[in-house]
Amino acid sequence: MDESSQSTERHHESPEPHEDGNGRRDFLKGALLAGGAVASAGVGAVAAQAQPGRVPGTLNHYYVPATDKTVHWGYFSKLLKPLVEVSSGDFVTIEVLTHHANDDAERMVKGDPGAESVFYWDRQRKGVDRRGAGPMQPTLFGRGAGEGLGVHICTGPVAVKGAMPGDILEVRIVDVTPRPCANSQYKGKSFGSNAAAWWGFHYK
Repeated sequence: MDESSQSTERHHESPEPHEDGNGRRDFLKGALLAGGAVASAGVGAVAAQAQPGRVPGTLNHYYVPATDKTVHWGYFSKLLKPLVEVSSGDFVTIEVLTHHANDDAERMVKGDPGAESVFYWDRQRKGVDRRGAGPMQPTLFGRGAGEGLGVHICTGPVAVKGAMPGDILEVRIVDVTPRPCANSQYKGKSFGSNAAAWWGFHYK
């Protein structure tokens, strides 16, 4: 899983949106000064914050964890309610999960409350019921809500104050940090997956 810190800025508010190298350097310098905690905090500094919102002690840094309450699986929708609303220039640390995490649950799910809540599944319920952009009633393949027609786990959405349909938004990725393994057997390590296949947990 990745953690990405992002800043949003509306293009049409400036006639010259950082066309020159100086503008880009100034932005990055400002990012490190005003939001240094964002780039250097890492998962541990904000992981205790289970709900999306502003990071305590900051004015323009928001945090969105990946849990069964904050992700949607395999689809986009304008009907989804934003988890946080930010202003131009704000920073957002967003946790993300791969849909292949449960291919190796020992390393990428076990001991991680957020991942465990997303991949939870017993006879009574699934942590995330809808998986994909298919019909809510499993009338096509019998795979459950969404029918597995769409695979990626998306965290969000995040709304930008004042942004209107048709606007072009600039989002800058300041840093990307691998999600640390929460299983004590693999302390200090991070794991990922390079699989690209239609199999496994998502299609049960």
